[in-house]
Amino acid sequence: FVLEQSSSFAESLLREKNLTDEQRLDLAYKKAMGRSITAAETTKLLNYIKSYETRLPATITDAAVRHEKAWTSACQVIFASNEFIYLN
Repeated sequence: FVLEQSSSFAESLLREKNLTDEQRLDLAYKKAMGRSITAAETTKLLNYIKSYETRLPATITDAAVRHEKAWTSACQVIFASNEFIYLN
């Protein structure tokens, strides 16, 4: 279930063609957490996405597919965060 939701969330963010990856992450945080993302969180998640893409198997040659898989994983990280799960 979480993977499906992560994939749908990632697809919706990636459809925003006029946004940079930084702006997409901010939008993700606004939708999931109800606040803007911090600079430190942006850096960590951008590094995570890049690292994830490079670790995907070489058999996945389509750059768009690699990018979508990395974003799906990043969305799953957001959904698994304490801030998303627990209300203060």
